Amino acid sequence: MSAPILSSTQTAIDEAMTATRPEDIIRGVKQAVHQELEELDPRAKVESTAYFSHSFVPDFVVTWYEGGRGQRRDVYLRPSLESTLAAHDVQALGEHAPVLLSLRRPEAEAVEEAARRDVDVHAPDVLVTGVSALDAFTSAPAVDAPLQALVRPNLVRGGRGVISGDTAASLHTPLTGTLDDVARLEAFGELVRDLFAPAAATRLERAAQILEVGLTGDVSALVLALDDDPSEQLLRGRLSDAEVDVLLPYLLGRADVTRQPAFWAHVGGMLDLPRLEDMGGALRGLDLTPLLDANIDTWTATRAALVLNAEDSGAAEGGQWRLVGKTIATVQGPWRVHVTADSRKLRGRDDSLAARWDELAPALRDRPVTAVALHGVQRRVNVTADQAADVLNDVTAIRESIPDDFFVPAVTVRSSDEEDATRVDLDFKKMLATASAPTSLAALVDVTVQVLGHRLSTSPADEASGEPPVLGDAPASEGDEE
Repeated sequence: MSAPILSSTQTAIDEAMTATRPEDIIRGVKQAVHQELEELDPRAKVESTAYFSHSFVPDFVVTWYEGGRGQRRDVYLRPSLESTLAAHDVQALGEHAPVLLSLRRPEAEAVEEAARRDVDVHAPDVLVTGVSALDAFTSAPAVDAPLQALVRPNLVRGGRGVISGDTAASLHTPLTGTLDDVARLEAFGELVRDLFAPAAATRLERAAQILEVGLTGDVSALVLALDDDPSEQLLRGRLSDAEVDVLLPYLLGRADVTRQPAFWAHVGGMLDLPRLEDMGGALRGLDLTPLLDANIDTWTATRAALVLNAEDSGAAEGGQWRLVGKTIATVQGPWRVHVTADSRKLRGRDDSLAARWDELAPALRDRPVTAVALHGVQRRVNVTADQAADVLNDVTAIRESIPDDFFVPAVTVRSSDEEDATRVDLDFKKMLATASAPTSLAALVDVTVQVLGHRLSTSPADEASGEPPVLGDAPASEGDEE
């Protein structure tokens, strides 16, 4: 196992301790610890109090949100582990499960053993550790150490017991891409049960199990049996922000992770498209296809924009999902379709021309159409009805009775044949499809490509010809970020 890389926090504290003025010592020490706490958990808020090494007032208050609920943990600075034991801090402060953080390394192993006994007897959820032990986690984890990246924020949020330098080293579990990874992941899962409070331990053990299934391809652990103990169903629930940030790039970036839809559908069931969009640059350059394809019928979006692939970021592998610009996109024939769960993210363009009704009608023939705007040279007619068949029949009758060349700036269809299906407004001038409520990615992509993009074929024969597409009217472009 590779040794952890130490940061300079302990050095900064040692230097601060050499100052001659007490206020300089306090300022230097608290600045160094404040920085260390922020590096461990960037998503948490670290607030320094006006006190230093007080008997019952914390030096720092760390707060964060988990599952939409605010959480808090107090951090007390102590000169050493010996002073913590001498002052009986575990007994005095243990009721609120704080972090007791020593500024100096312990002088003897016997002191750590005494601290472990003290914690076990009086307050099992207290975390007793030192700056030098936490130093092992403040350096950026290597690409082969996703579990280390997950341990970092959980140390302050849910660590318990006595975490020394040796304990910290045992939590470093680099993955080598060999069969040894399975044993490492299983050992890690057992270790975190002792070193973390139940909520944090569950998150870490679940991450290890997800990695194990992904690396081995054995999806049997995903099948829920009727006699399974609910308390042991770790591969369930919703991924935390830290898990999403770490696990997704790792799993998507490794070529040896299984591509079985069952695995990726399970991962997708623990997050959604908005969470994916929030990750932004962490996904850049990664092929998101396994995740998106496995969840295309269950994940929802509210808006899609259509652009010519050549106008966007150039050619890409057809059918692949990637982060393009600031939205998730896939190439379908000559088109690139961008989707988002937040309709404010795509505004489309304003220079495309309306569709010609005679060209559009075949693409609408088998779809539930609820509204059509007809703009002719002589007449403008908006046709709406509760029944889709009435709209198409009325438009057909108007077209046959009025000798005009009708254009359609907008049309509304339902996402499926169900009467309560979501309405999708299609704007040909902006090349935007906007759903009245979240609708499945599959349905939104289909109606966007087939109706908005009706003037260009997406058939395999056309793609294989290698000929550039020719568009009768002005092409669309990618929507801008608001």
